[in-house]
Amino acid sequence: MSSRQYYGLLQTSGTGLERKKRYLSKALIYLKGKSVTLLQEHGEPDTLSSVAITRATHCLGGDVCKMVVNFSEVDASDMASSLSAMSDVIAVSCRHQTSVQRVADGATVPVVCLRSQGHDPITVFAELLAMLDHYGHLKRLTLSWVGPARARLYTYLQMMPRLGMHLRFCCPETEDVGEAEFGELVRRTIRLNTQFSRCATVDEATYRAHVLATTGHGHEHLRIGEKHAAEAQLDWTFVQDLPRGSSAAADAVFAASRRSLVTAAWAATSQEVLA
Repeated sequence: MSSRQYYGLLQTSGTGLERKKRYLSKALIYLKGKSVTLLQEHGEPDTLSSVAITRATHCLGGDVCKMVVNFSEVDASDMASSLSAMSDVIAVSCRHQTSVQRVADGATVPVVCLRSQGHDPITVFAELLAMLDHYGHLKRLTLSWVGPARARLYTYLQMMPRLGMHLRFCCPETEDVGEAEFGELVRRTIRLNTQFSRCATVDEATYRAHVLATTGHGHEHLRIGEKHAAEAQLDWTFVQDLPRGSSAAADAVFAASRRSLVTAAWAATSQEVLA
């Protein structure tokens, strides 16, 4: 996707949220008579995505059919071809991104990737929407990621340069960004004139950052504390996926009034799914 397409999607989602707030008593039935099929990988529960797409579809007047699938034992392309005859949208939450591609190859209806082990676009888009709502812009904001390299970080690596955002990340040696992804990040940031830093300490990563981001983990030395928040930008904010984890961030950071965007991002997720 291009920078314009990313911003267009965020703007559309933001407009949808505003309309929902303004017309609470009126049903927004854009999906009336439509059906969404959710393909969930066996053994890979993804509660947030499942709840988000179910709620979004019902709010927009549509129906959801959920299927648990073992992608290693089925022909995903053929299955998607058959499901296309009875579905208007196919949403996929799986282990490997190749499963999403196989579904897309066989489908004749839109396919939405909810989450895989290497990508988490729904959560990241929701967090970006919460940031956009808070700051009014995304360009030149610096996001500091502290914690293991997970799907959300890899998604940020792809999206942030196109949105004009800067990135710093501090990961444990055992769960750091892979060399292939790091090389692609270097090329992307040079091409799009943004900045990134691989940091050795939490202090270095969070200093004067706008957004402090993490994920649930048990690395005590990578805990975002009150000291780090105090040394970030005056208007710092915080984002994290759930479950929270015991070592990711101090209570005062996680629950900071008007600064923690965790709840705002979760509220935006169901709107983002089908924007």
